[in-house]
Amino acid sequence: MKFRAHRFNALVAAFAATLVSTPLAAQEGGGQIEFTVKGETFVLDVPEGYCPPTGAGALIAAQFADADSANLTPVNIQRCGTYGEDYVLIKTPRMMPAVPLSKPVFLQIMTSEIQKQDMIQQGIETGKKDIDKVTDGKMDIDFEGIRYRKTDDQCVYLAGVAQVAVQGEESNSVAVGSCGTLVGTRHFFAHAYKKGETSEDVENRMALSRDISLRISQK
Repeated sequence: MKFRAHRFNALVAAFAATLVSTPLAAQEGGGQIEFTVKGETFVLDVPEGYCPPTGAGALIAAQFADADSANLTPVNIQRCGTYGEDYVLIKTPRMMPAVPLSKPVFLQIMTSEIQKQDMIQQGIETGKKDIDKVTDGKMDIDFEGIRYRKTDDQCVYLAGVAQVAVQGEESNSVAVGSCGTLVGTRHFFAHAYKKGETSEDVENRMALSRDISLRISQK
C-alpha cells in the first residue's frame, strides 16, 4: 500500500481559505453533517461553535475545494460568525480506493510514508500550482514549518506554522494541525487551521484535528 504525494496537497490548497475573511450570521453551531464519499455515507458530529460556511463564504469555500486537484473536501466548518480565521477541512484523496486494512496497520504504513521528504515536497509543489490557478498567482505560502510530528492510536500528525502572504497585504502566520486517519475503509485528513504562531497554537490545532477525526463515523 503506497500513499502518494497528492495526500499532502490538502495542506496547501486548504490555506487558500485565508484569502478572504467574510463575516457570517451568528450561529450556535453543533449538529451533524452527513456526507458521501464514493458511495459510502459518513456523519460528522460538529463541535459547538463551528458551522458550515453560508452565503458568500460557502461560494468561496466551494471554489477552493474544486481547485484541489488531488483531494475531495466533503466538509468545511468555520468558527461561527467568521471565515478563514479558525476552521477545519475534512479531505480525502480523489483517486485512492477503499483501504482494506485495520487502523493500526494503516497508521503504521502511513507513518513510514509520510516521513519521506520527497513525497512531501512533490505534494507541496502540486498544491501550489492549484493555489496559483485559483488565486491568479496572488498568494504565496511558505511551508518550511510544517512537518511530521507523531503518531498515536488515532492519527498520523502533520503540524507546524505556515506563512501565508496575499498580494498587497501583510503576511500571516497560520497554525496547522492535521490528523490523517482511517474511518471504515476511507482515508481522511482532518486539517485544523487558525491564525497563530506559538507552540501552544499548534498543539491546540493538533488536538482539534484529532477530536474532529473521532467525530466522523460511517453510517
